[in-house]
Amino acid sequence: MAFVLRTTERLASGREVVRAVRVDQPALTVGRGSDRDLVLPDLLLALDHARLERGDGARLLVLATAGMPIDVEGASTERATIDLARGGEVRLGTHRLLIRRDEAGDILIDIARAGDVAHSIGGKDERTLFALGSALPSRRPLAWALAAAVLLAFLAWPVWHFYGRADAVANPHAGLVADASWSPGKLSNAHAGLENNCRACHDTPFVAVRDDSCRSCHQSVHDHAPPARLAAAMPALGVGERLNRRIAMAFNRPPGRCVDCHTEHQGATAMAPTPQKFCADCHGTLKQQLPDTPFGDATDFAKGHPQFRPAVLVRSDPRPVFERISLDDAPKQDGGLTFPHALHLSTTNAVAQMAVRQGQARAGKAMDCADCHVSDARGGFAPVSMEANCQSCHSLAFARSDGTVRTLRHGDPRQVVAELRDFYALRGPVRPMAMEGGRRRPGDFAADSMAATYGRAVAARAGGGVDRSIRAVFSPGGACYDCHVVEPPARAGSLAFRIRPVVQQTRYFAHGWFDHRAHAGETCASCHAAPTSTSARDVLLPKIAQCRTCHAGAEPARGQIKSTCAMCHVYHQDPGGVVADIRRRRATPFPPSALASGATAR
Repeated sequence: MAFVLRTTERLASGREVVRAVRVDQPALTVGRGSDRDLVLPDLLLALDHARLERGDGARLLVLATAGMPIDVEGASTERATIDLARGGEVRLGTHRLLIRRDEAGDILIDIARAGDVAHSIGGKDERTLFALGSALPSRRPLAWALAAAVLLAFLAWPVWHFYGRADAVANPHAGLVADASWSPGKLSNAHAGLENNCRACHDTPFVAVRDDSCRSCHQSVHDHAPPARLAAAMPALGVGERLNRRIAMAFNRPPGRCVDCHTEHQGATAMAPTPQKFCADCHGTLKQQLPDTPFGDATDFAKGHPQFRPAVLVRSDPRPVFERISLDDAPKQDGGLTFPHALHLSTTNAVAQMAVRQGQARAGKAMDCADCHVSDARGGFAPVSMEANCQSCHSLAFARSDGTVRTLRHGDPRQVVAELRDFYALRGPVRPMAMEGGRRRPGDFAADSMAATYGRAVAARAGGGVDRSIRAVFSPGGACYDCHVVEPPARAGSLAFRIRPVVQQTRYFAHGWFDHRAHAGETCASCHAAPTSTSARDVLLPKIAQCRTCHAGAEPARGQIKSTCAMCHVYHQDPGGVVADIRRRRATPFPPSALASGATAR
């Protein structure tokens, strides 16, 4: 047995509409409150006015719950029983409830207004009698009025302000800028100075921002690749994508615009990096679209990225030549130096003991990478120089004369020969520089060479001893031979020794960037195998597998670092800046392969 609530309403046309709701529960709450089972919008009723409870199946119990009597069968009472077989009537304010049992055995309650009250209010709902809506115009006139107000405030006025006021163009920061209401948000921090100067980018009204507006400030920015190559690298478009592109082009929105990637009005923050999907759309199938490309396909650093291919210096003489070689092929470089890293990073050899005596290291500790390699402001490292990084250990002093220490000129073999010839040819025996503890350091003359030099001062004046001393400098154990590649004279008896030029790479990747400052908490040896490198030709760069131990792709696992394309790569490469840097540092012209690599030689 359930309650069936049936409401009858009469429309303006005179037709009656009956709505019935079935409520299957043992009791029914009645009142003006919206949380009642039977809501009667009548100000004469309390929020919780009455309660109807099923009895033994033949009777219905009516209870007044608000402390006010109710009318049951014409009698005012707070508690009454209705025989369902015979039926009954309950009046609550202006509403009348006719209660009886229907043919299905449910309790049927017909809800209607009392005749005289319904006639006096004209069939209106009391919920609207006391609302403000009755004093306002209908919704249609209000909608038209609001639409007109929006057009006037946000279209007509900004257009008039743009075209009608001279100061809106001459001084966009003066006063109220009407067309600022069209802005969808704040500009990024990079363009914050253009906040009120809409014409800086939107130079033509109602036309999308064009690349010419961007290039008016960003004059040095160029394309990622030649336009024809970019178009060929794009993946094939579907029917829907081609249709969308045609529509966009019809409204002056061709593909490849600056704003396709650099979206503005997203808030006063830094511009968000380019999504990885933008790169993977072309580079994921680049070999298929451009078979002649030197780049491998790349979709995600963790799942689909080729092995690193740094630009390696394969020849430094007569001019530097660079080649991109995969680290899987164990490339070797030719920088013009011969010393190995393992010699300087050992904790037990003579170099370590000497570093301890000079206070550069503690006993049992090796020299540190930072003793020679000094980081720069860009997250890389400045080139190592003799004066700043080597001279403290590798002295080029060769004699003391009249209280003055004589030192060889570094970097010019001809000057070294002239200095020695001049010094020993014009002087008698002199006291050689004292050796520290009897142990020779690279950069000091060998003890036997110095003894021969100083013991034969007279012979030196004749030239024979001087020549032997000069050759000793450029021979194994000599000052130059320990670190540099020495090329002997082409003619027998000549002293025209030559030092192969030293070229130090400060950048191995032309199309990527790595910032060492972000890895300040790690030791150098955790990525670079310098302590075990026994050859100066070793390329001490970590392979991609080592980087992947920390750096994952766009969806990193727990404890790994999210590493998208934009972390290491930029879209607008600037080889011109690298080329200018190379030419500024070295007068020798570089071959095209070196320019394309982008490696910097110093």
